[in-house]
Amino acid sequence: MFDQTTISENLIFELINAFKDIAHFKDAKTKQYINCNTYTLKSFGLQDINQVIGHTTQDINDIMFPYWGERYAEQVDNFDNLVKTKMQTINHNEVTITSDGLIRLQNLIKIPVTGSKKTVSGIFTFTQNLTHTLDRNELYQLYKRRYRKNNAISYFLRHLGLDKYFIALPTDAELRILLAAIIQDNYKSIANYLNCSPKTVDMHLSNLRYKIINTDLSKVLASSRRQSTHLISEPQETPHKFNISF
Repeated sequence: MFDQTTISENLIFELINAFKDIAHFKDAKTKQYINCNTYTLKSFGLQDINQVIGHTTQDINDIMFPYWGERYAEQVDNFDNLVKTKMQTINHNEVTITSDGLIRLQNLIKIPVTGSKKTVSGIFTFTQNLTHTLDRNELYQLYKRRYRKNNAISYFLRHLGLDKYFIALPTDAELRILLAAIIQDNYKSIANYLNCSPKTVDMHLSNLRYKIINTDLSKVLASSRRQSTHLISEPQETPHKFNISF
C-alpha cells in the first residue's frame, strides 16, 4: 500500500498511466482534476482528457447524473474533504454505475498527498474492479435495486453478454430459471435449487426458447458457462460488505 508520507506528485503521474483501472489526481483545494488515465475517461463516457482536467466531480456529475443519481457526487466530495482535513487514506468498497449503465462493484482508495508545508495539496484516487467476485444472483439483485423491472433485465443480460441471443426479454421468473440452468444440469436439480416443481422448470424453459434466436438455449448456456472471468457460479458463503451509492 502507498504511504502518503513518501508518495510524490511525479510518482503519481507515472502511476496513473500505469494503472489498468480508474486512477486520477485532484487538487485538494479546488477539487479540480489535474490528471487522469484512459480508464477514468471511459468510466465517464468521455474521450478527451480536456473534458476532465480543470473540472470538478460536480462538473462530471452533469454528464453522469443519469447513472450516478443524486448522492454519488456529494459522497465523492465528502470523501475528498475527509482525506484533506484528516490527512488519512480512505479505503472503501462501493457499488456504482458506469457510463454505459452497467453496475460495477469497486474498491475505492483515496490517498492524501502532502506538499512542502506538510499540508494536503492533492488527492490521489485509484480503484480495483471487484464485480467479478459477485455471483450472478447477487449481481442481478443489484440491477433490480437500481432499475425498474424490464430495464434491470435488459442491463443484466447486457452485462452477461447474453442480450445478443434474445429477440424478446425474459420475465423475472424465466431469468431466474436461466440462472439456475447455468449451474445445474437437469430439470430436477434446477427444481431443487429453486424449490419449485420440474413442471414449472419445463414451462419456463419452454417459454425461454421462444425468446431466443433460433430457440437455441444451449448456446446461451454455453456462453454463460464460458464467462468465468465475469462471474463466479456459486453464491458466496460470506456476504459482501459494500455501500450502495445510487
